[in-house]
Amino acid sequence: MAQTITEKIIARLAGRASVRPGDFVEASVDQTWSDDLGAPLTLDLLEQYGIDKVFDPERVFITSMVNAPAQNAHFAAVLRHIRTMAGKCRI
Repeated sequence: MAQTITEKIIARLAGRASVRPGDFVEASVDQTWSDDLGAPLTLDLLEQYGIDKVFDPERVFITSMVNAPAQNAHFAAVLRHIRTMAGKCRI
């Protein structure tokens, strides 16, 4: 069966001839990102595992697109936490 364009891209980045839905691959990515919903969990896991920098700060970014501007004190604290952790990880 022919691959979709997404499967072709993932296969190329994983150094494989083909991939199928359900395959687990290790791929070299051009960029990676997180938003203000996922970033706190991701950054906390990095800290938990003692990771204090990302593989390439030029290819990693975090965006505040869901809860910015902060609607209340809780979301303001979340955004402040993201900025603090991103600074520690040199993002």
